[in-house]
Amino acid sequence: MKKNQKITKNKPLVIIVTFTTVAAAILLLYPAKRIQAPTAIPSLQTYHATGVMNFTMNLPNQYIVEDKWTNLLLKKEKDEIVVGRAGAFYTDLKKQLSDPKVNILARMTETNFSTIDGHQAISGYLEGEKKYYIMVGDAYYYFSTSSPSLYSDLDQIAQSFRYTGK
Repeated sequence: MKKNQKITKNKPLVIIVTFTTVAAAILLLYPAKRIQAPTAIPSLQTYHATGVMNFTMNLPNQYIVEDKWTNLLLKKEKDEIVVGRAGAFYTDLKKQLSDPKVNILARMTETNFSTIDGHQAISGYLEGEKKYYIMVGDAYYYFSTSSPSLYSDLDQIAQSFRYTGK
């Protein structure tokens, strides 16, 4: 009987030793895999402007879009980028923005002439806002923000402009 009592007294110790041995064997046989932290990849969404707008653009996912038929408000927290379309009197963007009624080009600073998606484009600063103008046929599109924290987003969004009309 003494032998039986001894085994009963040591039962918790036997369970602990057995569990520890099994756990150690599992850890040795199946070492932990290193988990790499995900790299920050800016997520983009493609927005399709329909109706009279007829274009696509790539937006960072943080933006909420309010569609106002002939313009869009791209909102990010308290700031926004305005995207719009206006009819043109000229098919040349320089002439359109130099028209005496608006005289936009003469008032712009840091003006840059380029092409976006094969269309004439002009960017720069006007009255405290960074702006892009893109000429497509008999209309031009404009992208603008007064928020310096959105300037790089504005560059990315305007450069991703793709006209989808005919």
